[in-house]
Amino acid sequence: MEYQYIVIDESEDEEEEQQLRTVAHVSRFENQYTISNIVASVSRRLEERRRRNVVGNRKPSVSIFKLPSSLTGINYKCTQPEMVSIGPYHHGKDHPLEFEEYKWCYSANVLMPSDDFAEMMLLDGCFLSEILCHLGRDESDADLDFDEPIFTRPWLIPMLVRDIVQLENQLPLFVLKSLFSKSGCDETFIKLVSEFFSLPGQLFYLALFPSFSVNSIAEREKYRPSTHSLQCVTQLRRSGIKIKPRKAESFLDIKYEKQVLQIPSITTNDITSTVLINCVALEQCQERKIKYFSNYVSFMCCLISQPRDVALLGLDGVITNFSQDDQHVADLFNDLGKNTALNVRESYLWKVLHDVGAYYSSCWAMFSAFVLLMLTTVQSVMSVLSYLHDLK
Repeated sequence: MEYQYIVIDESEDEEEEQQLRTVAHVSRFENQYTISNIVASVSRRLEERRRRNVVGNRKPSVSIFKLPSSLTGINYKCTQPEMVSIGPYHHGKDHPLEFEEYKWCYSANVLMPSDDFAEMMLLDGCFLSEILCHLGRDESDADLDFDEPIFTRPWLIPMLVRDIVQLENQLPLFVLKSLFSKSGCDETFIKLVSEFFSLPGQLFYLALFPSFSVNSIAEREKYRPSTHSLQCVTQLRRSGIKIKPRKAESFLDIKYEKQVLQIPSITTNDITSTVLINCVALEQCQERKIKYFSNYVSFMCCLISQPRDVALLGLDGVITNFSQDDQHVADLFNDLGKNTALNVRESYLWKVLHDVGAYYSSCWAMFSAFVLLMLTTVQSVMSVLSYLHDLK
């Protein structure tokens, strides 16, 4: 479906215009650029892109992806906006979203009865631009309006973040950047976006821009794939492999050295679930050779086969679980893992998978498991003998 952009006409409904202007605040866009100029600029960019695709006989590039059907049923609130809809996919749905009415506070001149789609694009773009600007401003700023909804209810910010990172709840980036460049905001677009998405423990930003290195393909040729798949946490512990939390800039940076599997700590909550589900979905829609989130989810799915594995990872300091129980976390990774294929040779975790699998399948692993079993048996026997002795 193609959306047509139409330059906005003046409103003929003076009563409606007056009502909207009463509710709206004065936008910083008002004195710099007219809405029609912005729409014309966006329309021109879209037409140029369409013309390039036609001339080059290329498949049109996708700006906003639809969630793959295989991932739609995992967690509804991680894929459907609760506070605010951004872009066309969730615009105008039956259930009202709390922050929809506040968009008008950020764009007083947006009166577009002739074109709902143009209204939606501009309104959503202005809303996101103002949210970024307000959150990036210092509290000592004299122009800061503390009656803005975002300041009067700061506890809603995490919910807004969760909505804005959803795959289908998006605007084309060039539209947002174009509007932001005309907002008069002192900070750079990239800086404010980085700060905004660093709110939930820098999870989203660091995950998208991993700073760790990926071994070359030439190195991979030295190793043969292990004949054993990665075992769950319970089995790995029995084989003698220890699991410890690792300090790293990204939760994707997993290492294995000297029988110790080092996994960066991760807090499981609604934002974490939203980021994982939607980033896996994005990777499935894009043509990327290395799919970091999909590889990570597949790895964790192997480690977690039951709630007990989640509990053990919690004891090891790898998973911090504040708002969700062990069963919920296990279901999250298992459901995501079922919909992601793990190609060991293409995975950024190929060496970890190889080394852990090689150790587990070795005689040392079997010997360690045997010794551990014997020690457990001896401990159980001693406990029984001690109990019988106390009865006497």
